[in-house]
Amino acid sequence: MPEYRPKSFQQRVNYAAQCILNQQTRSREFDGCFEMYDGELIAAAIVRRCEVDDTLRAALANWQSHGRSSEIPAEWLEAAAKNKDVTNLARKARSVRQQHEREAEKMHRTMQRDQEPEDELTEGLRAFVRKINNARFFIALESDDSSSGFYAEAQTRRAAKIEAATHLRKYPSWKTATVRRAHQ
Repeated sequence: MPEYRPKSFQQRVNYAAQCILNQQTRSREFDGCFEMYDGELIAAAIVRRCEVDDTLRAALANWQSHGRSSEIPAEWLEAAAKNKDVTNLARKARSVRQQHEREAEKMHRTMQRDQEPEDELTEGLRAFVRKINNARFFIALESDDSSSGFYAEAQTRRAAKIEAATHLRKYPSWKTATVRRAHQ
């Protein structure tokens, strides 16, 4: 069995032809031969081989018709006719794949851009997550009947203690504020 190499047009043609000859067409690799945007050109190349290889011709007709016909499938013949003037199918296949890859990349970038949230809530949540991820200290708050806390904006322990004291002055219902390392 020839080697299956998805980037190589000729290897995929060889692999697909051998699978058809062996009537072993139920594999991911065989399907993959036709799924690189250039499946029509793979079919055209196999039909061209059928012109000089009667065994492949019979195997292709048998595979496609499940033994009910000796004819090559019409869509494969159409693919061959459409590309009859193409002297180098591999070069055209490479060009087709590259064009589709460029289009897919462009579509991917457009989709990413379209998915970017523009609302204030989402942007606020992102800012909050960044703040938490970048925080070095957490200030734990305690009162007689509850507890809470927040991530300090300060980057030094001394500045975090000042931030905690300021918070206690501003909100006197909290009795204590303990500075801890964030993300322990």
